[in-house]
Parts: sequence; structure tokens; C-alpha cells
Amino acid sequence: LQQFVKQGLLEKLEALAASLPQSLDDLAAAEQLVRAGVLQLGRELLQHWSTVATAQTTAPQCSACAEAMRHKGYSTGPLVTTLGAVRVRRARFRCEHCGAECYPHDARQRFRGHAVSWPLAKVIGRLGAQLPFGQARESLRVDYGVALSKQTIETICEHAGAALLDEEDALRSQLQSMPVGQRSRALPD
Repeated sequence: LQQFVKQGLLEKLEALAASLPQSLDDLAAAEQLVRAGVLQLGRELLQHWSTVATAQTTAPQCSACAEAMRHKGYSTGPLVTTLGAVRVRRARFRCEHCGAECYPHDARQRFRGHAVSWPLAKVIGRLGAQLPFGQARESLRVDYGVALSKQTIETICEHAGAALLDEEDALRSQLQSMPVGQRSRALPD
């Protein structure tokens, strides 16, 4: 499969190179073609990789009843990344006792349960901190070719802010439990 994917991507890269304008005066058009083409190649590579990458994990315990969960195959679902939307394979586990299901890789693949990758969530957080959500949405579309709703951007920013507050609260509690003389050495830059 890797050889097949590699050959297909090389053919597409060659086609992209052949589609470039002949004149250096067309640099802006060439830049746009290359950027769009490389993003497309990146999406395809990520998509192919996600179907063959090892998704093994130890069987988790059910959070509801503490029974061992059983692997029930894979589910493929959407994930929006900085390269655009892809479909990612997810290991699915089910508790035979109570019927609860979980996808253990989601914590690493998806930002706080949203169908966006962690790198994209970082971009959204920066844009949402600097711009009104509607402008952040437009900037995300123009700069990354990623279309998300204004509400999704707002929700992701709120969850990112809550995560930062939780981290700060935990650090504050840790510092307050230290002897006064050690606090200044333990403070973050």
C-alpha cells in the first residue's frame, strides 16, 4: 500500500509541477497553485497514512462500571486539520457489561472531543484571541482553506481558555502548597 500511495502522490506532484505557468511574471499564480496543490497532497497523504497507521492500544477500563472493555473494530470519522478535512480511523471499544463505548485515541487526535486536530485548535485559539470570531473564521478559510462555523470557532476558543485556566489553577494550588521560600524558584517564566 505504501508503494501505491507513494506512486500516486509522485504522479500528482509531477502533474502539479507541469501545471505551473511558464513565465516568472506569474509568480503569484504559481504560488497559489503550489500552495493549493501541496495542501491537497498533504490531505491525501494524511488520509492514506491514517488508514494504515498502527492504532493499537491496550483495552481500557469502562469509566462507568470499571469492567475491561473489548475491542470492537474501527470506525472512520471526520477530522478537520490544518491541511483540511480528512477521515481518520478510530479504534472502538465497548463494555460488554454496561454497553458504554469509547475511542481511546480521541484524546490525542481530537481537541477536547471536537472533530478538529490539536494543531488546528492551536491556530483557532490564536485567531480567536486576536480577532472577532467572524473574522477568525474568514482568516481560517483564507489562510488554511478550512471552513468552520463561527459557533465552532467560539466553542473551541472557550474550551481552550478553560483548559488554560485549569492549568493555571493547578499550578497556583501547587505553588500555594509549597513553603514560601521555595515558591519563587518554582514560578514559571
